[in-house]
Amino acid sequence: MKKYFYISIFLLVAWAAPARAQFIGYSSPQSVQVKAINAATSSQRAIVPNLGQSVHSVTYTITGSCAAPVFDLRIEGSNDGVNFFAISQDAVDVPFNPLSQAAQSGGVTASGYYPVIAVNLVSFTCPTASISVWYSGTSTTLPTNSAIFQQANIGRQTLWQNVPTNTALGSIQISTPFENASGSIWITCSAACPAGMSVAVAALPLVNVVSPTSFALSTLSVAASTGWQRFDITNAPTNVLQLTVTGAGTGSVNWTAIYNFVPPSSQVFSGLNVNCVNGCTGAAPSITDPCQSNTILKSSATIGGTINQKVVAAVAAKQIFVCGFTFTLSGAVAQTAQFNFGTTTTTPCDTGTTALTGTFTPQDVNNGSSVSSPGGGFTQFTVPTAKDLCLFPNAAGPAQNGYLTYVQQ
Repeated sequence: MKKYFYISIFLLVAWAAPARAQFIGYSSPQSVQVKAINAATSSQRAIVPNLGQSVHSVTYTITGSCAAPVFDLRIEGSNDGVNFFAISQDAVDVPFNPLSQAAQSGGVTASGYYPVIAVNLVSFTCPTASISVWYSGTSTTLPTNSAIFQQANIGRQTLWQNVPTNTALGSIQISTPFENASGSIWITCSAACPAGMSVAVAALPLVNVVSPTSFALSTLSVAASTGWQRFDITNAPTNVLQLTVTGAGTGSVNWTAIYNFVPPSSQVFSGLNVNCVNGCTGAAPSITDPCQSNTILKSSATIGGTINQKVVAAVAAKQIFVCGFTFTLSGAVAQTAQFNFGTTTTTPCDTGTTALTGTFTPQDVNNGSSVSSPGGGFTQFTVPTAKDLCLFPNAAGPAQNGYLTYVQQ
């Protein structure tokens, strides 16, 4: 019996399946570093190895002389390896590297896990230069997308690049990063822009409305010239903009357009944004209310007497802007007063007398009281050109004592 027992044990051990280790996943973050594009001179897409990385970084270096290139580079993701979509901002600059004094370098980053990751050199036109691109990725906590060396940022979007001006672009819709149209559109042409080119900018509604389907903001008339042209877009809340391009154009002239968005709080003045660079012009709009201006000296006039009085005398071709007033009314019986304007022939404002205010009537008309304009430093009322400003008490003749501030211009 023992013999058969040992034989059975031996057979069980001999027939047992060999032990194999079970893969339970990577125990540390996986990283990928690869030179995705090497010395390219034209557009191409390169798929990079995917080990589950969720943070992606691309850096590029352009070698050779490239004074005015056409360049667009971005990181893309795909679910099937066929249809790709951008997951980073576009790098569209060829910056000069102040460290090497030669190589022109930059980059962009992106985040998120996708089945397929690619580096897409959308366009590159520079006959005497080439571009090399390096990809680096790892799996870790997702950061915020950013730009390396400020070559791409959330506020800048390329509308079209190096497109023949006779291309029928039609209407283009873009998302606004700050849910506001505030910013500038920059346009340049490879030669003088053809005459008659224009871009209509409209905001699409934040909510679904029947009519209107869009709200016009501005129409940009492109000048027939070379160099960058800047068009400021108003501060208007919207998360989608529609740009409609019109004009015949010509196949021999290409053009590029970039939208440089800024947060609405960054606008200094309407129509002048903080992203102005050398060569841009603009000035603060004039303040139409002289009472609110901190550069216009205010004058004062005395209010005093018991009869109709001329507070401020007329000056030819000038108006009177009343910025504020305060005075008391006192007398034995009911006291009221009213500001008027007119022309003084015999007595103050006796010709063409016109009321500027209602009648100031104290709550207790039989006791002294005060009348004051509201605060705020704005114009209370305006006297027409070349007219006197007068204060009329009622027939009871109350004493009026105080002062008035004004601007006459």
